[in-house]
Amino acid sequence: MKYILPAIFILLITGLVVSKNFHQTNISPEKISPTGVTEEKEYAYFQIKADSLSLINNWENQVSSDEIIEKLGCISGINGGFYGEDKKPLGWVVIDSQQVQKPKDSELLNGYVYVSNNKFYISDSVPAELPKFGLQSGPLLIKNGKTMVLKLAADKPARRSVAVETTDGKGYMVMFLGEPTLKELPETLENLGKKVNWSIKSAINLDGGTASAFENGNERYREIISVGSWWCQK
Repeated sequence: MKYILPAIFILLITGLVVSKNFHQTNISPEKISPTGVTEEKEYAYFQIKADSLSLINNWENQVSSDEIIEKLGCISGINGGFYGEDKKPLGWVVIDSQQVQKPKDSELLNGYVYVSNNKFYISDSVPAELPKFGLQSGPLLIKNGKTMVLKLAADKPARRSVAVETTDGKGYMVMFLGEPTLKELPETLENLGKKVNWSIKSAINLDGGTASAFENGNERYREIISVGSWWCQK
């Protein structure tokens, strides 16, 4: 399926219903801990250990994040990037140093998350050499320390998944459970950074809404619609 109109990308990113694979923001994803206790929180996160982080393809098989976690022994994890009805990722993907999908020109999917030489990066350009793992997503929320101002024609509250790179070379995966709009997300992330003492260099939006899921060893938040890919940290 080819996505031609920019409006389609806007609907995809902001979590409106465009197909069974995209996000239905009138349905709240499960917010359940491993103990089965429902917890209302604003956010959850884990620190990345790049040497134990891998990207798992789930576009074709579409198994649950629970199954991926248990089968692969993921101590922590979060959903990856966007995918379409054809069960293919929207944009660049590299798994085990093999390019699965080529980069895609897009004003909204304008960033790249990748692991190379056991380091974690977020960039606005494709790395010159193939990394071990990587994907294209967006929009960028913070770029070179500057908080982005997002201008979108349509925007609704949704659960958000975010990747963060700090100025001291650390990385974090964050899930915002308070369902901010995409326009609110850069400032929401900036406020979190101040609260937990992160000096954020770059940050990017991953897939969200009902196709988002998260695990950090203490908390698990499950998807309603299959995640397209999964960042697994062992």
